[in-house]
Amino acid sequence: GFRPLEISPGLSEAQREAQLQEALRQVVSQQRLSGEAVLSLPLEDVSLRLLKMPALAETELLQAIRWQVEQTLPPQVSYDQLSVDYMVLPQLANQWESRVLVASVPRQRVLALVERVQGAGLTPVAVEIDPFAMADCIEFQHHFEPEETALLIHLGASSSFVSVVAKAELVFTRSVLTTGRTLTQAVADQLRVSLEQAEAFKRTHGLLHCGELGKGTPAQEGAKEMAISTARALASPLEK
Repeated sequence: GFRPLEISPGLSEAQREAQLQEALRQVVSQQRLSGEAVLSLPLEDVSLRLLKMPALAETELLQAIRWQVEQTLPPQVSYDQLSVDYMVLPQLANQWESRVLVASVPRQRVLALVERVQGAGLTPVAVEIDPFAMADCIEFQHHFEPEETALLIHLGASSSFVSVVAKAELVFTRSVLTTGRTLTQAVADQLRVSLEQAEAFKRTHGLLHCGELGKGTPAQEGAKEMAISTARALASPLEK
């Protein structure tokens, strides 16, 4: 389920949060959702590190991870202010050393998300990261075979990333600069229209190729030219 949300830039943080809470409650109610929920954080909110570690027992591994993370923290941030989790990647390990993927995020960021979802009447049981959540969802829906290697592309309004899944394991992910907003800006710049008009053109025409439509009325011809111009404007940032 989804609900469009227009937040005025003049609102306070508390007012923005109240609007967001109400929108979330409406979606949960409309979709008749209840019970336990798994949440997901945007990739840009999370610090991911792939560490090369000696083969260690779990207690020693936790201590080594803490030491590694603390070396990268600014002076004003302590390890205890973070939520930290890790995953050993067996496909990259050998008998002497292992590769460990470590994720850390400010604890308050996680608690704020949990409280928001609790306010909508759901019970959070886990917090994921977007690339992992997307890979899990696509695998659950059987969109690729267990032995397959797949490239997943998430193109969001303000954040985008690409991921590689091999044998049902996420093995690579990276943020990319092209987002829905940069595409809208490209259409606005190319066609010299407002952002609102550019967003409408992007949604209406997208990258559809209109060359096979043939001759039509002047109105149809005008729409065809607009569709081609929109596609050309979108092509450049997407090719990057």
